[in-house]
Amino acid sequence: LNGLGQMTRQGGALFDVIDVPNISAYFDAFEASTITHVAGSVSNIASRVGTVNAAQGTGALQPVYSATGRNGLPAITHNADVLILDDVSGFPGGDDPVTIIAVGYSDQSGANYLGGYGTTGFRTAAMIIQWVVGDVVGLGFEGDTLLSSEVWTGADAIAVGIMDETVQSLFVNGGPEILASTTLNKGLTNGCIGGFIDGSAAFWLGSWQKFLIINRAITLDERLKIEGAFAHQCALTGLLPSDHPYKSSPP
Repeated sequence: LNGLGQMTRQGGALFDVIDVPNISAYFDAFEASTITHVAGSVSNIASRVGTVNAAQGTGALQPVYSATGRNGLPAITHNADVLILDDVSGFPGGDDPVTIIAVGYSDQSGANYLGGYGTTGFRTAAMIIQWVVGDVVGLGFEGDTLLSSEVWTGADAIAVGIMDETVQSLFVNGGPEILASTTLNKGLTNGCIGGFIDGSAAFWLGSWQKFLIINRAITLDERLKIEGAFAHQCALTGLLPSDHPYKSSPP
């Protein structure tokens, strides 16, 4: 890593997720300069792209940042506390495609949301969740959930969700695509990290290191590169399948 926390190889910098086009928000626990905290209690984290912030002004509801919070690396840990996104107006709305990516660790077995955005109501929100069916990792919409067979409780996960108005695609730890059909009309009212979109319920118990929203469906090449970059930066290459192109070396 260089002084900016970016992976480098001799002769130049490696692929950097921040260069992916059309990022709506990129919250990164590895970028300490974007995090405002007192003794670890986080009052604000700024997106690395654009002007969106995830904030919490109430001390008792602030999650905790640590430079060694997960696997000896930076992470933000939640215990029934939330960060509220201050502006979701620029996020993909209606049936516009969106990609949501998260790297996180779950310490629970219930139906809990790592983060997302939308409007309260049936199929009007897009979020990364853990759903209470055999402790699986899932990417879901309010009222409509896509599940995988991956266990999240007590484990790290790299979750990539790509969705439009009719199809949801979920990739867990670089594994095979899991498809589901849905009807979607995303609202642009609320956003949250660590709970339901308005911060009122389904609180996350665990930590996260990366949370990314992209204003389109990413390509196969982009997905593989993002998975590889995050796996190497977060020391999670062991989660990637043996045939993943970036299991041994980062992109």
